[in-house]
Amino acid sequence: MKYAICLEHESLTFRASHFVAWRTDDALRTTVEPMHEHTFRVRATVEGPLNQDECVVDFVAAQRLLQTICASLDNKILLPQNNAEVRIKQEQDVQWLPCANATAESIAAWIAQHFRSELLACQSFAFPPEQYVIRLELEESPGCWAIVVI
Repeated sequence: MKYAICLEHESLTFRASHFVAWRTDDALRTTVEPMHEHTFRVRATVEGPLNQDECVVDFVAAQRLLQTICASLDNKILLPQNNAEVRIKQEQDVQWLPCANATAESIAAWIAQHFRSELLACQSFAFPPEQYVIRLELEESPGCWAIVVI
């Protein structure tokens, strides 16, 4: 038998700006879409064994951690830290992400990894961390979800 909790709440949202850069077919030029804004929505599932209280993890504690992560991204410009094409002069209101492109997929991966790290730091897992799977879904616009499983 498998167990999981799913976190989905109106507080698990953030408004942020980003852009995506694509290499053209000849790979010599990069096309950059205009900076634009979304209201992102987050849904997370934590799968794992039941602890002594017959819970995977504490719903309330896990939701608070995810709310904190969403709040840290709210009203930010999300920029890819590993893209040689990106140059800025001011870093106010910027959240650097360890990726080459600020796609919904890479934003979802950053949130999922950060969430997993926070759950580990708070000792939320009663068993070895490799027994837990986190599925993070990020809705960039209505009906368009990026999903990462770690």
